[in-house]
Amino acid sequence: MSFLFLPGTLIHELSHVLMAVLLQVPVGNMQLIPKLVGQDIKLGSVEIAKTDPIRRVLIGMGPFLFGSALLVGVFFYASKTHLFANQLFIVAISYFVFEIGNTMFSSKKDMEGALELLIVFVVFAALFYIVGFRLSALNPNIMLSNILVQQTFKKADIYLVAPVGIDLVLIILLRLSNPN
Repeated sequence: MSFLFLPGTLIHELSHVLMAVLLQVPVGNMQLIPKLVGQDIKLGSVEIAKTDPIRRVLIGMGPFLFGSALLVGVFFYASKTHLFANQLFIVAISYFVFEIGNTMFSSKKDMEGALELLIVFVVFAALFYIVGFRLSALNPNIMLSNILVQQTFKKADIYLVAPVGIDLVLIILLRLSNPN
């Protein structure tokens, strides 16, 4: 299974590295060889220097942010260039979505300190809202009015259901084969 997820693990760890570099946080060794930790398998890791809570959380969120950007970019490009008519592309993008969809989420270790930062963010957002500061530029009706954007999100919805279905089948098969 770790070999199947190796491309996604590489993207995940490189996302941490890229975010750390962008935030000027020193990076150490990167491991892509799976390790058994207790009853869990750790597919990869990257050493990041100690930093402030905001940069730590942003580095932890790197895989989600870059994975989401990659998915949106691929779907947008494919919709714009009509690549969804190509069967080979459909197979390739299905595997790509499976990889990113299964490896883009941050681990507990990645998100250390996120709860505290979220609380601070919510408090400030509430204060800004109370004093009347609004971000009208983030109106989803305006952002989603473009037909190409709508088509892109419709295709993405279809393709993003596939990893969930595959994961459910794998979980059920693994539970049935090992009821413990």
